Amino acid sequence: MKKSPVLFLLASVSMVACIKDIHIDSYTNTEPVLCLVSRMSDSDLIHEVFLAVSSGSELTCPPEDTMVELWEDGILVAATDTLWSESNVQVHRVKASLEPGAKYKIVATAGSLRAQATVSAVSRYKGMASLCDSSSVRDFMGFRDYDSIQICIEDVPGDRSYYWLDNTVYGEIRYMKGGEVVDNNLDECGNVLLKPYIGGGMEELLGIENVSGEDMPASIFSDYAFQNGFFYINTSFTERYLSHYDLETLRDNAQYDSVCFSMKLRIGMMNSEDYDYCRLRDYHGSDLFYEPVMLSSNIDGGIGHFAIVSFSEITVPVNVIYFE
Repeated sequence: MKKSPVLFLLASVSMVACIKDIHIDSYTNTEPVLCLVSRMSDSDLIHEVFLAVSSGSELTCPPEDTMVELWEDGILVAATDTLWSESNVQVHRVKASLEPGAKYKIVATAGSLRAQATVSAVSRYKGMASLCDSSSVRDFMGFRDYDSIQICIEDVPGDRSYYWLDNTVYGEIRYMKGGEVVDNNLDECGNVLLKPYIGGGMEELLGIENVSGEDMPASIFSDYAFQNGFFYINTSFTERYLSHYDLETLRDNAQYDSVCFSMKLRIGMMNSEDYDYCRLRDYHGSDLFYEPVMLSSNIDGGIGHFAIVSFSEITVPVNVIYFE
């Protein structure tokens, strides 16, 4: 099988996987078009845009004078020249602060070729996440290592919702005195393991288990995976890695009267087009990118995909230790 140049570009910004036979019609256009791939986040200031010229059977790098522009609600907010090129892919870097609810248009011009897309950044997640269940063991420093913590994430009411959950959980310790924060420390404390606890094969559909039966972190899901308005995840949490002291030292320190432990999750919201694109890609374990298969495109005048994810940081209280 010939490799689709569009999918080769997508592979360059995704992951490499083994090849499968997937019998879906390929993109066979032979007229040169501009291929654009970019997923931006409102939590970032710098955004990358990947470009290539596709002629159906081959992929070539755009000319050096290629330009990329980003417009917000009809106003030009950023423009860039080529940052660097690798193989047949050209990379541009756009500097802009994105606002949920705003409409963004990206325009790429490469000689006589022009590609553009317009998307609206969805609202940030405004629901709640809370601790449902936990199991822990106490270590020699007096703090707890939680083998398993179950968190329930509240669904956003109303229309269909599509979520992006970062697979890294951050833990925070706050050293308190009289209800005021004296000092704090933030560090990684575990990886998210999605556990919807829904029968009927949902676990396999969500890509939660690999072929060996081990749990795998996943990040993209919709409200179809919620049960009674909640989605459940598992993670681990280690208090001792967050503290500068052992527990006895803290108890003897007059500048603190308590310590508070919490987890921080990053939950993103996306539109239905971006969700469908991600699920189609992930359903085949990214083998799709090495087969002559045409993924969905929202690019006018070219092919590819442009999306924006709006992120929120959610704090989940875990434990409080008070000193007498």
